[in-house]
Amino acid sequence: MNYKENITSKKIIVIGSPGSGKSFVSSTLSKKLNIPIFYLDKLYWKENWVATPSEQFIAIQQDILKKDSYIIDGNYQSTLELRFKSASTIIFLDIDKNVCFEAVKGRMGQKREDFPSYLEEELDDAFVHSILHFHEDSRPFIVEMIDKYSEKNIIVLKNRDEVNEFLKD
Repeated sequence: MNYKENITSKKIIVIGSPGSGKSFVSSTLSKKLNIPIFYLDKLYWKENWVATPSEQFIAIQQDILKKDSYIIDGNYQSTLELRFKSASTIIFLDIDKNVCFEAVKGRMGQKREDFPSYLEEELDDAFVHSILHFHEDSRPFIVEMIDKYSEKNIIVLKNRDEVNEFLKD
């Protein structure tokens, strides 16, 4: 299985736990398919960790969803269904929590294209909890959305080998 066989349209969302590889997958597909990428963390977080107001965050996403093509990277459960409705391909990185946690620990202190440059990611208790309990806290809602929108092109990747196989030419 690879992206050439499985990406049927250019309206793509990439979801999964922090550290699952969403940004790597999104960036790689953006380059290969020449599709613009939108990182929800960059759109949501303002300086000093101030969140974008809900109505504004929804409006920003609605504008993106009107485009002919996009890759949207990020979860944000409050607006996930909005993105599910519009996207034609949903890529769910259903990666083991320990793999995700190690990936996040390894990227601490690094500047990333998917994160606002004026913020530094911190491995605080709430963030650690969101990673280690993703399967209990967030995954059920994602599975519910996958079941509800089963007519969509759903791609579930369970480990790094599957991700690499999917992305290869």
